[in-house]
Amino acid sequence: MSRPGTNVDKKLLQAGIKLIALSGLRTLTVRAVCVKAGVNLGMFSYLYQNKENYLKALFAEIRCRLDVFLDMEQAGSLNALERLKYFVRRMALFAKENTNLLRALLVDCAADENIGKKYHEKGIVDPFILPFQLVSAAQKEGFLRTDFPDFEINRILFFGITMPILFPGFPSALTGVTLPAADNKDFHDKYIDELFKLVEKKENE
Repeated sequence: MSRPGTNVDKKLLQAGIKLIALSGLRTLTVRAVCVKAGVNLGMFSYLYQNKENYLKALFAEIRCRLDVFLDMEQAGSLNALERLKYFVRRMALFAKENTNLLRALLVDCAADENIGKKYHEKGIVDPFILPFQLVSAAQKEGFLRTDFPDFEINRILFFGITMPILFPGFPSALTGVTLPAADNKDFHDKYIDELFKLVEKKENE
């Protein structure tokens, strides 16, 4: 049996995510969350006692959504290159389906060091550290060019895909590959394959 207020929990967490996506964490207030959720302050206090407890639950929800969406366990039996490609495709999909939220998280981290630390402490940024580990593994196994440092490969693959989605007009000169229209059904195949061609080791190398 679910405890009293479970559905209210969901409403409050969903409201918080929508508000962060709208204007970031810096402007998030308990009152705004309650208004957005259609929940009175008394119920908020009953469930969370204070804003800090609410934020813990909110960050846990965001991290859970990221983990469920990326679902890296599905890539467990793949080699290092295929695991990297799987991650890149899943992250691109997440960016397309959660553009405002992901954009707000990045802007928050860039604009306020304390918020960036808070996101880091709560594990929100951990999925964005994963590509560095995947790139390193793919280089060690001989799939990726070694004349490129790992941060350069991440710049091409991660920023080359997510940044144009989050910030339309982001210069394609970053990778030299033109981003297709957002509604292009071949986005996750042709465009991402073109980016990987820039960093994969050629057979004769």
